[in-house]
Amino acid sequence: GRMSGQDLISFHEDPEDHHRRSSTYILSLYDSDNRDHHELRGDRRASLLDFDPIFPSIEQKPETSSELKAKAMQEIIDTEKSYVAALHVLQEVFLIPLRNRINTKNQIISEEEVKAIFPFVDVIISLNETFLQALQDTLSREGSIGDVFMQHKDYFKVYLDYGNMYNKSIETVMKLRKKNSNFDTFLEECRKNTKTQRLQLPDYLIQPIQRIPRYELLLQNLLKHTSPTDVDYDRVNFALIKMKEISANINARTGEIGNFASVVDVLERIVPKLDDLALPHSELNFQVENRVEG
Repeated sequence: GRMSGQDLISFHEDPEDHHRRSSTYILSLYDSDNRDHHELRGDRRASLLDFDPIFPSIEQKPETSSELKAKAMQEIIDTEKSYVAALHVLQEVFLIPLRNRINTKNQIISEEEVKAIFPFVDVIISLNETFLQALQDTLSREGSIGDVFMQHKDYFKVYLDYGNMYNKSIETVMKLRKKNSNFDTFLEECRKNTKTQRLQLPDYLIQPIQRIPRYELLLQNLLKHTSPTDVDYDRVNFALIKMKEISANINARTGEIGNFASVVDVLERIVPKLDDLALPHSELNFQVENRVEG
């Protein structure tokens, strides 16, 4: 039968059998009998959302500070998983195939060139795999994420070494694309590889440069939802200060090209196949050549 106004009220009060009853009620809204329309009028007019099992109630309770803190911690772990996955693509799709062909008849680029393009990549992957595992372990035993950052802070100095080499890495990629057709073909094949999701080598090489500033933002968010009286507050704050230091150092070392690559990186996400326009790359080549010659 039909649900009365009283039924609607008790329906909210008794969530049992929610899915079955809400689905039945939604179906009744589509009944060809016009009385449904009149029944929904007045102060207790129902919304489809009220009875959707995905949205049991329109009125969502505001999240508690502990929920917001938990969400901020989970975001650190989720983004770390994505980052480590991207590093694995860099290693497996680009680095290892190029490295394995060194000194073979199928060599694409030399050992020196491989080292120039992928400085410290293996070290960073090893560090961040360990770091991710430590973050997950800490969350499972409700430990301090701030502590995990502090335990790894000295290892993150490898990012400074990577920052030092980053400009040379990008310059090497661009020079080789011009003069080495095998390398250019290899990169095009990588772009078509489903693992890369049509991202290109520079999109992966810039990720370690972007990761430390991202830690800054993630830790700022965690600190915002951590009570100053919480035992974790100072630890998160110390971790934030340390990441800011490393980030400032990386920015100082990567300079203009790093910044320009970030702009290209953002634009390539907004405008598909920006590469085809060749404009940003020609401008970037101009910067690079001037820097090399000067």
